Amino acid sequence: MPVLIATLADENEHGMVRHEAAEAIGAIGMPEGLEVLKRFAMDTVHREVRETCDMALRRIQWHISQSDVGVNLQPGKFISIDPAPPSDKSLTVPALEALLLDSSAALFDRYGALFALRNRGGADAIAAMCACLLNCDSALLKHEVAYVLGQLQDSSSDRALRLCLSDAREHAMVRHEAAEALGSVAPDGGEVFLKQFLDDEDCIVRESIEVALDMLQYERSGSFVALSAS
Repeated sequence: MPVLIATLADENEHGMVRHEAAEAIGAIGMPEGLEVLKRFAMDTVHREVRETCDMALRRIQWHISQSDVGVNLQPGKFISIDPAPPSDKSLTVPALEALLLDSSAALFDRYGALFALRNRGGADAIAAMCACLLNCDSALLKHEVAYVLGQLQDSSSDRALRLCLSDAREHAMVRHEAAEALGSVAPDGGEVFLKQFLDDEDCIVRESIEVALDMLQYERSGSFVALSAS
């Protein structure tokens, strides 16, 4: 925890790194993380850091209210520790999509809609997530959508992920997740498409492409190979 707190507090650190530190503090879920998260929920340097700290605060507060600090929010098929609990199972896919796209709603609740759609699965849920990836106002939420699409490995998300990666105006953290998701989706022709971005101006994207290409190799053969050998 001290290393994570120090990383979040370092305003000279890259915003993506600070975001990951804040998210990790929220995932650990211990009350001692509240003070630093409250401080940087007002961060003046990076929007994604502000939003992540607010999300992490809400997650810890929710977890404390459940008297289950440290519990994995999504056991079973999806082994990641989610930044928010999924929305109520009774909500329909259209209702979840409306919440996901509602820029006036709390980001914590929009994340909940995302994870509910992921758990629901199916073509309509994938389409709702792709709509969010291409039209959402928050880079933080879009990067999580791309991550979830990578978890689902549904080829119908290929077009939206490609469009996202191809948009040089998009935030690097979103393009990074889109690239890695494409590596997990492993569509036909994916390798040729991804290699177009090996010389991208953003080093985060370039490095993510290398990871994605290795993931494609793994999905096809069941083993990793060095990019230089491909």
